[in-house]
Amino acid sequence: MKWGIYLLLLANIGFFVWHFQMPAQENESIIQTSLVEEGAVKLVMLKESAETQVTAQAQPKSWCYGLGPFKTDSSVNLIETKLLELGFPVTFYRSTEAKKKGYWVLLPPHNDISAAKQVASTLKKKHKIKDLFIVTTGEKKNGISLGVFSKFELAYRRQNDINELGFSAVVEEVQLPSKAFWLEWPRGFDKPVPEALMIEVKALRDSVSKIEKECGKG
Repeated sequence: MKWGIYLLLLANIGFFVWHFQMPAQENESIIQTSLVEEGAVKLVMLKESAETQVTAQAQPKSWCYGLGPFKTDSSVNLIETKLLELGFPVTFYRSTEAKKKGYWVLLPPHNDISAAKQVASTLKKKHKIKDLFIVTTGEKKNGISLGVFSKFELAYRRQNDINELGFSAVVEEVQLPSKAFWLEWPRGFDKPVPEALMIEVKALRDSVSKIEKECGKG
């Protein structure tokens, strides 16, 4: 009888221990699964982030051999024809990225367009000044442009001529686009430009030289 009671007691204790261990094991399993899933997500996110960074990076620049800058299209056309005859895969383009200083002669803005038209008419009819126009937009609106010059001496002379007529012309510095003509071909085409042709290029006095450059950039 005692042994039966002991066995029943042990069975109850065993069931009690087993019952309270099960949730802990299940919880542990859930936690481990959660950590694995979270780790997987982090790995995927890191991979996607790296791929995005690679995609976002700028495409590698393409490089060319360039011959230039030529000052006139007649010069560049002459050399282009000769390079094509020699088998060079040359392309031609015009660059206006370079800037040069200019000098703008003008009469400062008038109060309104009517006043500007009256002054312009006087300059044209009375003083025979035809190379002018009324500025219609921007900070100089209703001013009168009297020409843009590449040399200060020419602008200064124009200013004096106008001022001697009783007006108050001013000179302002401006940046002008400077045209440049280029020939270029892929850097993978390594055939040298013949020395005789380079001598002919130098004879053009356009300060032309062969350089390595980013394709399409002057």
